[in-house]
Parts: sequence; C-alpha cells; structure tokens
Amino acid sequence: MLREEINNNMNKHMETAIKGLYHEYAGKRLQVLADLNIILDHPTGVGDHAVHTKDIKDKLETLEHLNSMLDTLNEEYSEVTMPDQNTEAAKQAEVAAEDACCTDDSCDCD
Repeated sequence: MLREEINNNMNKHMETAIKGLYHEYAGKRLQVLADLNIILDHPTGVGDHAVHTKDIKDKLETLEHLNSMLDTLNEEYSEVTMPDQNTEAAKQAEVAAEDACCTDDSCDCD
C-alpha cells in the first residue's frame, strides 16, 4: 500500500515536471515568434539594421531547438502533454477495432 502511494506521488511529480517543461518551451517559443515578427514586420523599429540577418538566424535556430524539445515531449509523454488528444485517439482506435471485428465473418462478437 505504501509502495503504491509512493509510486503515485512519483508519477504526479513526474507529470508536474513534464508539464512545467512543456509550458516553459511553449512560452519561450511564443516569445521567439513575437521577436521574429517584430524584426521581420517592423525593421525600422529595430535599432541596428546591420545585425538583422544574424538576429533572424539566431531566432530561427532557437525556434528549431524549442520545436524539437516540444516534439520530443509530445512523442515521449503525450499522455501528459496532450491528454485530450490521447483520450480521443483511444476512443477512435476502440471504435475502429470494434468495426473491424464485426465485419469479419468468423467473428462471434454478436
């Protein structure tokens, strides 16, 4: 009983950590996109025009890293980062499995 409670607490801590990382990277991604929009859409509002290309490159590299981290978190921990989609995907898979079963002539599921 105690071991199960410890495991549940560890799972809650892991879930909190994964959610925290996900939201950190998602927030930083939005900041980088906002910065890129300012640089690209309003170049006259940015001080030194000579560094635009370097700034854009730096922002794109940062964006690539953040997207990669978000993709990794979604791939490895989708039950935490995308719980609604997982629930919907599981329902769709269940319905598909039932449909496949019931179209098979050898099936006795009726």
